[in-house]
Amino acid sequence: MTSGPTRRELAPGGSLDDVDDATLRWAVELAQFVRHPLFVGSVFAAGLSFVGVGILIVSGFGVHDEYYVSRQLPYLISGGFAGLGLVIAGAVLASILGQRRDQAAADRELARVVDEIASLTRAVTARLTAEGPR
Repeated sequence: MTSGPTRRELAPGGSLDDVDDATLRWAVELAQFVRHPLFVGSVFAAGLSFVGVGILIVSGFGVHDEYYVSRQLPYLISGGFAGLGLVIAGAVLASILGQRRDQAAADRELARVVDEIASLTRAVTARLTAEGPR
């Protein structure tokens, strides 16, 4: 048995060389995920939806406690419509972000295809130029 510390038992002041590759790869992927432009929008859309659901739940409890319809209406109008509006706004924002992500992926794929076509065209042109006129 070895008596030295394992990778997981290293002191917080350990060097970067003491961290295994999987942990570094995970940290880099996490940083890329958080810094992605769609991350903030996704968090905002999810936050809108969660706040909307919370408002709906609170207004539902308010409506449940009131016996008369005339006293339920303020909860329905202020809480119900506001909560429903926030949930819908979050869903629409999430849909827009999803469409933008898909469009960006399609644009990257199209750019890759255009680059391949351009390189093939350059290769054919160079070959025809090297062969000379017929």
